[in-house]
Amino acid sequence: MIKGLRSNLKTYWYSYIWLIFLIEDISDKFPPKTSSDWFWVGMTFLFLIAFVITSASPKYQIAGMITETLIGMIFTFFDNNFWIMIFPGWQISSILAYAPKRYFRLFATVYYATFIGEMINLKILNPVNLGLWLFVFPLFSPIFAYSLSRSIKHMQDLAHTNQRLQSVITRGERERIARDLQNSMILLIPVVKTFNWSEILLIIFAKK
Repeated sequence: MIKGLRSNLKTYWYSYIWLIFLIEDISDKFPPKTSSDWFWVGMTFLFLIAFVITSASPKYQIAGMITETLIGMIFTFFDNNFWIMIFPGWQISSILAYAPKRYFRLFATVYYATFIGEMINLKILNPVNLGLWLFVFPLFSPIFAYSLSRSIKHMQDLAHTNQRLQSVITRGERERIARDLQNSMILLIPVVKTFNWSEILLIIFAKK
């Protein structure tokens, strides 16, 4: 897993930059003074581990996704902190863009059910409430991340298809050249057999 994390950091280091906002999300818990603060700091640490596992360990990726989502839901309903859910909203949605669509639909259902539950919990369903605009970014994060990753996937698939076609064309051209050479040799052999090689050799040595 450590090897996978190193490789992942080298390739996808930019995806971990977003974790700096995790500190802001739990800034009210630092420095921890109560047992409740220590609980949430511990949950944040577990969330961070799940985030890294999801990103760096294909073997435990599903477990990481589930853990991330559950911890995000705990933060949402027991600490009124839905912003934690944005991290799996981006990361998991991006990963599921490479999986069958039903998996993203399942995650989106859980995500938006949590989102609506938090809206009800904070009683901001009233459009007059000025806090509503703060949920615009969380609302569209999974859809945007999924759509962006799907676009990247389509471009990668297209590039792979072009490479395969180029390989087929190159292989076909080589086979055509080989067939032409073989046909030429087949036509040349009867002609060569008609030569009187003894007379040709006598002529060559006579000139010398």
